[in-house]
Amino acid sequence: MVNSIRGKHAGISVAVLGSSPTLGLFKGEQPISIAVNGAAKVVASTYFVCADIRGSKRDWFYASPYTTTRIVSSYISPFDKLCFPSPDDRERLQRDLSDFLYNDYIDEEELLHYIFTLMEDSISSNDCVYESFRPELIPCPPHLYFDYTKSGKINVSKTQENIFRGGSVSGCALQIASIMSASEIHLYGCSFDNDSGRNYAYAAPTDQHGEIKTHHHVNMDRIIEQIMLQGV
Repeated sequence: MVNSIRGKHAGISVAVLGSSPTLGLFKGEQPISIAVNGAAKVVASTYFVCADIRGSKRDWFYASPYTTTRIVSSYISPFDKLCFPSPDDRERLQRDLSDFLYNDYIDEEELLHYIFTLMEDSISSNDCVYESFRPELIPCPPHLYFDYTKSGKINVSKTQENIFRGGSVSGCALQIASIMSASEIHLYGCSFDNDSGRNYAYAAPTDQHGEIKTHHHVNMDRIIEQIMLQGV
């Protein structure tokens, strides 16, 4: 579904807003901004990007202003009340996702836990069955979902159809800014120094801590390199 934003901000400066304390350096100089996960608690933004399977349970998931366009991963969208305002639609999509992964219906909590387990098991392989899930319904405009690529190879370009995962969700937002044809991309709150899992620009509850790992650094550097080679 990223085709709807392809080239949308050509020639415009875009800010990617992560959750680390360097988010405080953002002063709104860039006309377009993309807040990632918990950054939505700190600053208002043009877009909100989320790939956290437990995102719908986080206190920041609906923190963005109503004017913010949501771009969530395809397997999160069935839990998003703004992407799919109808409870019946969300239940239908959750059943589809449950059947797709589990071949049987399991409730929302079990489903979230199951997908989280799949995600953790696939960190090193960059291959996971949930990446093939595509909601049969279109999210309520202007919101949309993005698809992950099943390939472990990073191939970032303005024409890419899917998003590479591996550079954390900030890496996803960076690719989305590239697809938008941003002329400049500024990173705030993306210092990637949260080795303890407790270093945030906001007071993160203990159960919402998440550490940065080596592969996040490596893959983010590759994403940045490929985008810069395109003249951004």
